[in-house]
This record gives sequence, structure tokens and C-alpha cells, in this order.
Amino acid sequence: MGMDVYGNDGSTFRATIWSWRAIVYAMELAGYEVPGDWHCNNGAGLQTQEACDDLAETLESFLTIWDDQSLTFETETIRVDSHGCFVEPGTPGSRSPYRVDREHLQEFVAFLKDCHGFEIH
Repeated sequence: MGMDVYGNDGSTFRATIWSWRAIVYAMELAGYEVPGDWHCNNGAGLQTQEACDDLAETLESFLTIWDDQSLTFETETIRVDSHGCFVEPGTPGSRSPYRVDREHLQEFVAFLKDCHGFEIH
């Protein structure tokens, strides 16, 4: 399962449910007020290129201060092992499955710069 983000210009940005949550987390860390309905694929999004440019700018600023190659949204309730298999919370060496790498986040920023608005499906 994933999140397909359809641009008003016909473009598409795809993210797994695991990476999308980390992308939303990056928006939150950057100070962007993420609408609650962006956590599901019900068609919510932004309507104008100006709004997309604002989000892209916010994420670009975040990327200038974020040095890591990946970002993890930490949760103690859903955990995976080093192979990505679900394990019980508290399992030694487990981690959160909600991760996005820097390159994928940069791809989302590039999408935002030209999409003319978007809907999440």
C-alpha cells in the first residue's frame, strides 16, 4: 500500500505508506502545519502552485540543516528487524519502519515545484 500524489499537471509522486509518514514528519519538523487528512489517501492536497512552492521552500530549508541520509519517524508500537520483518515492540535491535531517504524527499520537493497543486490518493 502506498500514497500516490497526483499533480494537477498530470505528474505523479509515489511513496510507500512507510516513507510517506516519514515525509509528513519531515514537513512537521520543518514547521509546516500538515493537515490531518494528509495521513490518508482521500484526495486531500494543495490547490495552487503557490501553496506547493511554499511547501517546497519549507522542505528545502529543512534539507539545508538536516545532515543525515535518512529520516525515521520513531514509534514504539510498530517495529521491524534489520530485514524489515515485523517484530514485537521492545525487541532488541528493532527500529521503526517509517523511514525516508534524503533523495526521495528531494524528489518530492522537485515534484512540488512543478505540479500546480496535488491530491493524495
